Amino acid sequence: MTADWQTFFKDKRATQLGLGLLGRGVHDAQFLAAHVAHLTVTDMKTAEQLQESVEVLAGSAHDTLTLVLGEHRMEDFEHVDFVLKGAGVPLASPYIAHARAQGIPVYMDESLFAELAPQGVTLIGITGTRGKTTTTLLIEHVLRTAVEAGVCSGSVHLAGNIRGIATLPLLEMVTGGDTVVAELSSWQLQGFGESKRSPQIAVFTNFFPDHLNYYGGSMEAYFADKAQIFAHQTEGDVLIMSPQAHAALQTYWKGELRGRVIVVGPETCAALTEKLLVPGAHNVQNAALAIAVAKELGITDEIIAHALSTFRGAPGRLERVPCAAPYQVYNDATSTTPDALRVALETLSPLATARGGRLVLICGGTSKELALDSLGPIFTQYLPTVITIPGTGTAALMPLLLVSGVSSTETANLSDAVVAAKTILTENDILVFSPGFASFGEFKNEFDRNDTFLRLVEEWLCA
Repeated sequence: MTADWQTFFKDKRATQLGLGLLGRGVHDAQFLAAHVAHLTVTDMKTAEQLQESVEVLAGSAHDTLTLVLGEHRMEDFEHVDFVLKGAGVPLASPYIAHARAQGIPVYMDESLFAELAPQGVTLIGITGTRGKTTTTLLIEHVLRTAVEAGVCSGSVHLAGNIRGIATLPLLEMVTGGDTVVAELSSWQLQGFGESKRSPQIAVFTNFFPDHLNYYGGSMEAYFADKAQIFAHQTEGDVLIMSPQAHAALQTYWKGELRGRVIVVGPETCAALTEKLLVPGAHNVQNAALAIAVAKELGITDEIIAHALSTFRGAPGRLERVPCAAPYQVYNDATSTTPDALRVALETLSPLATARGGRLVLICGGTSKELALDSLGPIFTQYLPTVITIPGTGTAALMPLLLVSGVSSTETANLSDAVVAAKTILTENDILVFSPGFASFGEFKNEFDRNDTFLRLVEEWLCA
């Protein structure tokens, strides 16, 4: 494929499958409409459901853009030069199959960017079940700190599975010598599998059961998508992994590894991780991975230590919410798995005890068909006060709460849960919203859940 991205898009007709509300689809559509001859954007959601995105595109005023909403039409996957598939669209989609039957190439945002980026751009890709966003933002923070200190040249760009960010539009600004730091979900990595391409520096945080409803219960299928972050590396590339991710690789990966493999545990850089501001053993491991990346790029310990001491964490991931109250509030709204809930309890329960208070937990949501058995001993060990919001996952969790002996209160929605928390919180307590399940039902997505919680905290707990 040509490295001249403008030539690649010139005079082409394209269909974008998926618009969504997270910003990535909108930014991709704006970029493509500005550079191709004609773009059709199609989504099963209606214009009313996608109102925010539709309004943004209406403001762009491209006469090269057609919206087809509330349906997909087979005709939109014919007589085009390529299809751009959204990350949430299954590869088994009949519309994707129809495009391929016509010999039409199917691309994804991040992997197409990797194919078209100018020579000399370094792509750092981060994946894993948990810790992707924190590790991505921490790596970006370390690199920006190094650039500001004059240690590294070029610009640093954030990309991938980050709210509101699309990767393709970065083609308009990156130049040789720049570094792109991209969080890559398993779905986004499907595009790298299609293009047989992997980032020059791959980071694999960990691998736990997740998305098994999407993968038909197969951990092997889930890992196969994750593995695309390193599967196509060449000699000179590097794969940086936690010990847990390395153990998963030895279990699930039977292919060849062409790049160097570096396994990094928290003990390998304890002197530096002591500078880390954000709490939790999991974040120490995330920091160890970021340190390994920084060292690969020649960044000094002094710069790394300064960056770790000024990094404030990722939004919605055990994020301390500023609140003028005698208790503390933590937002862990992106917690969508039992393992994420476990980490929240392990991290914050000791902090609550040290303050002389209790840990009050708001949790619950929609099941992702993940095993909950491991949560029983965790609840028994830490005995948090639990407030639940409805969902199929919550229903499955209730028997464990009962057996564990924790005090629990059922509420009808998140608003009621925050109001209930206000009535029981006392000085020195810690409140954490760590759902442990998906957001489907009450919320549009996990970001809507995040924003709703922050609004309710401001309204009820910090007023």
